[in-house]
Amino acid sequence: MKHASLFEAVKLGAEEEDRSLDQMPIQKIMSVPVANSAGHVMGVVQVSRKGLDASLSGADFTTADLVQLEKAAEIVSRMPFMQEGAEI
Repeated sequence: MKHASLFEAVKLGAEEEDRSLDQMPIQKIMSVPVANSAGHVMGVVQVSRKGLDASLSGADFTTADLVQLEKAAEIVSRMPFMQEGAEI
């Protein structure tokens, strides 16, 4: 299975803030499958929020957030790098 590990590598804010975010655990996560037109699952898209605890990691994900992530997964499924035999 192809795996593009991005979510742990994404840095936010200033350099000093980045170091503290690296050490914070994921408190909230939402995931959706990335499937082709035949329904074959090719991967997963995940969005997470980090924080020292759940109260410091931002708002809970909503149903509307999940719908947006599902739409994003549909778009990702059509990207050239997701096609069988494509290089990442």
